[in-house]
Amino acid sequence: MSAPPHVAGAASHWAHLPMAEPARLEAALTLAGAPFRPLRRALHVDCGRGVTPAILSACGVEAHGLVLREDEAADARALAAASGARVHSGWREAEAALGPGALDLIAVPECWEELDEAAREALIALAARALAPGGALMLTHEVLPGAAEELPLRQLARLCWARTDPGASEAARAAQALARLEEALALSHALFRGYGGFDAQMAELRALPPELAARRWFRRPAAPEGVERLCARLERAGLRLAAPADPARLLRDLDFTPEQQALIAARIPQGGPAAEELGDILARRLRRADLFVKPGGRRADPAALRLAARGPAGAPPGRVEGLLGSAALSRRVHGPMLEALRADGPARLGALAERLGMTLEAARRAAAALLSSGDLAPAPEEPPAAPPRARAVNAALAARADGRGGPRALAAPAIGGAVELDAEGMRLAGAALGGADEDVDSLIAALGDAQPPGQGGAAASPAMAALRRRAERFVHQDFSILRALGAI
Repeated sequence: MSAPPHVAGAASHWAHLPMAEPARLEAALTLAGAPFRPLRRALHVDCGRGVTPAILSACGVEAHGLVLREDEAADARALAAASGARVHSGWREAEAALGPGALDLIAVPECWEELDEAAREALIALAARALAPGGALMLTHEVLPGAAEELPLRQLARLCWARTDPGASEAARAAQALARLEEALALSHALFRGYGGFDAQMAELRALPPELAARRWFRRPAAPEGVERLCARLERAGLRLAAPADPARLLRDLDFTPEQQALIAARIPQGGPAAEELGDILARRLRRADLFVKPGGRRADPAALRLAARGPAGAPPGRVEGLLGSAALSRRVHGPMLEALRADGPARLGALAERLGMTLEAARRAAAALLSSGDLAPAPEEPPAAPPRARAVNAALAARADGRGGPRALAAPAIGGAVELDAEGMRLAGAALGGADEDVDSLIAALGDAQPPGQGGAAASPAMAALRRRAERFVHQDFSILRALGAI
């Protein structure tokens, strides 16, 4: 079987969500053939300190955030004041503010396992009522049995958490647990080096803000519900899985010998959630993201979808996980599409398929895989203009980037989402936004343009030039949690 997958566009450590960018989700739904409505009104559940609603608002989305922890509410409201987003504290306040059909998208990227049964029922009821026909629920959740190579480090992390001071704050306990974990690893270095992904997992864990480290690594979550049961539960609420598994594609996209494929094909379920569950086992998934759609939308024409190459040139990763399922990438199958888009610029999928001598169905499958890997992105004919509040939002985000778990992303309306930066990049952004000679359009050009320096998106000052170089370094990198959070 192939190595664990690269997971592109996953939720970052600072609550920025490429997967919640409406343009990307609309492209995913188009390629999935699912009927949907334009995603213009979005709610981010468990929005933390409000980074994602602020970014979406700066991109022209009517954005809402639901705060589940009171200690984060003040920060979220302060950021909402700069962005025009609306923040709701708790389920009752959200239910009162969001009437029937008030939303097109509900994004639940982090908290499903943390919710008790009453809160899960409240969330499902809110989605059933507040989503307009054709609206979508994006939900990430843990699955069984999980990726085997993740388990030793997770188990050790939770043992370290159990030995911290239960009376301390969550952040303090996370710091204590991480210190104990480092000590244990120093004593058992060879043991834990023996399984895959150790260095990457530890680097990600060390980089997490303490509160998020506690939630994602140290605290023991509720038992995973399982895809089949979750799908049935949401189906009863009128929400259907947008892209159920195709058993034939599942076998084709996972790296099996013909003999293994024949053995599994004799037993594989005939599609739907049961096949998804088998796919989780075969792909060694630990977490996954799914789109559930409320009936009543319209199907978009995949041939008309305009796409552009994103990210650095080079071969894509061997296998990716995304909202459109697992996909194996190859230079032979996917390389020509990327090369054509890099050479000739954005193109509609139908025209691109004709140029490459592909059927539309083959081009759709290839585009879905490349969208999941982050190598393709939707490219509207006329990029949206930056709303007047974009500068204020980015200035507020840069001001909060204190290097200790603050925002590490800025809004980029030109690409309908955001780019992530390191701490130095956020400092440079603050300097650029504070300069009288800078305007938000030049900042957006610096953030949204993945071309090498000197090829468009000119910077107006040394600070802007440095920021742009920083953005090019980080714009399409994968900041996934555990490298197992499936997302667009």
